[in-house]
Amino acid sequence: MACSKILDGDLPEITNFILRNLRNDYKSLHSCILVNRFWCRIAIPLLWENPFSINFSNNQHSHFLDIYLSSLQDEDNNLLEELGINRINTKLSSFNYPSYIKTVDTYKIEMTIREWILTFTTLANEPDSLQENDSIYNDNINSQSSQQPSQPNNNNNIRPLTISPELAISISTLAESAQSLVHAALSAIFNLNKPDSPRVKNAIHRIYTGLFKLFIESGATLNTFHLNIENLNSAIFNDIYKLFIDYPQFISDIKNFTFGFRSTLHIESLIQNYQTKIRPLLFTLSSYCNTIKNINFEFSLNNHPQFANDIATIINVQKHLYSLICSDDLSCSIYPLLSFNNSSNTLSSIKFRKCHFNNTIQFDGIQNLNNLESIQFISCKGLKFIKPLIEKTSPLKIKTLAIMGCEIYNEDFDIFYNPLFQKIGIFLENLFISFHKNHSKKLLEILLNSCNNIKFLYLTDISYSNINQLLQLITFLNNSLKYLTINVRFVNWYDNELNDNYQRSLKTSSKILKRLGQELPSELKYLNLSFILIDSDDLQQFFENSKRVKFEKILLRTRNNDIHPILNVLQDFIKDNDNLKYIAYEKGSINSIDDEICYKGLEDRIRECGSSVKVEKYNDIRIDTNYI
Repeated sequence: MACSKILDGDLPEITNFILRNLRNDYKSLHSCILVNRFWCRIAIPLLWENPFSINFSNNQHSHFLDIYLSSLQDEDNNLLEELGINRINTKLSSFNYPSYIKTVDTYKIEMTIREWILTFTTLANEPDSLQENDSIYNDNINSQSSQQPSQPNNNNNIRPLTISPELAISISTLAESAQSLVHAALSAIFNLNKPDSPRVKNAIHRIYTGLFKLFIESGATLNTFHLNIENLNSAIFNDIYKLFIDYPQFISDIKNFTFGFRSTLHIESLIQNYQTKIRPLLFTLSSYCNTIKNINFEFSLNNHPQFANDIATIINVQKHLYSLICSDDLSCSIYPLLSFNNSSNTLSSIKFRKCHFNNTIQFDGIQNLNNLESIQFISCKGLKFIKPLIEKTSPLKIKTLAIMGCEIYNEDFDIFYNPLFQKIGIFLENLFISFHKNHSKKLLEILLNSCNNIKFLYLTDISYSNINQLLQLITFLNNSLKYLTINVRFVNWYDNELNDNYQRSLKTSSKILKRLGQELPSELKYLNLSFILIDSDDLQQFFENSKRVKFEKILLRTRNNDIHPILNVLQDFIKDNDNLKYIAYEKGSINSIDDEICYKGLEDRIRECGSSVKVEKYNDIRIDTNYI
């Protein structure tokens, strides 16, 4: 009875709640549209919240941009005719699709429009009527702003894929050579290196601007705004930033804000255009957007004071800020300006990524955070700047701590590690940390003395010399540990038994696998093992020793060229395990085809043994610092 009421729409609140939990499951949402009109009215807005995130194949006959463009005003439709785009159906739509947009990524939208033009129109193949200096599209062609910035500009960068008789070429060189060859082949087929013509650039610009006008005029309000700037002098940016300033209600209710610059943007251009373009935009954000929950800054600026002041203002005015991410050398001059007065009771997570802090930096505002639960340092330098946080007299209830890939010196243990873990140890539940061989003994001593409630442990930089410390820590956490990731330190190797690194990799994985199974807690739910090389016999022994462990998820990554012995061991393990629900196996190579072979091979083995265990892609179910 209750089920039929949900289907018929008699319980709208419950139905709405159920379908909203399918927000990112586009396949299921498409199915919901076909149930009845009531379900359709709920599912359609969810499908159109972030259509630019959906990957469309080139062999499709329709595209969501067709529907958007069919809603353009008469003057914009005339523009499409002028551009020679006549694939748009202007029939009346049943829904106001543009009003449903909730997520905008400025760079992704530009790339989607470009792909649509190159795939579904003939503009790229037609002779240009626009000159490069045409006033209609005042863009700097040399910037090639519409190209993928990571692609090489010509084929001169291709390295010959040869191996010397001495096998002296390193694995990194081989990888780069393979990438270059693949790119050269793709470029020959799809003409990826060809810069966009003025005609195509003009079309991208006019459609881009038309879409944003359409979103604004339809009454849409954004929830997520990713502002990724590539060219401050482009016609696109000139139009869009003015629209944001003139119609601030479009971005006034955003909850997630990412601000970054593409790698092709020169710092000189940023400084030159700061007062006229960037600052008015930042002022609009700080004036109209004070309910942002998650802020992510992704750019590198070296002590540009005015910029730091305006960014700090955006952060300080937020009343419901929950998480803050600072990346890529965010100007050190910003931290003394952060007070967190308006978010002292809401901000619970801060992540610093690739930030280098000098010894004189002042960050006193961090003391005002009363409910900080997560702090993460990824590839950072100079962590002593959070000393004011450690010196707080009130309890510091940090549940998640990440210190990975950071430069650590011996004196840091007395100044930073010891006082930090003494302060937060009893509250700490999730720990991501580099277990480097030079510091593993000191780190182990600190953890054994301070932390006994860790549920999630993510260890990187494991080498042969610190395996004993690794196992000792796991044994110590036997009563609390539920999730474990072991990431062995990477070394270049050749598939050659006479190679030292090859033998060292096997020796490390062998010692871990032979002893780990006996030390794991019986209630461990999740295990992620990332090795360079393993012997399938060692893996078999590990599973034999860990039969008492109630695994629900197993993830394995190795670089072994011959995957069949490993697949055989995984198949035998799955047959004898009743608790396991998910499993993933990949090589982690730059060639995605290798990982697909692992995935399909494991699927076939599970099908053979009739197991209900679900095979997943490694990156789809692994837990890292982005998930906690």
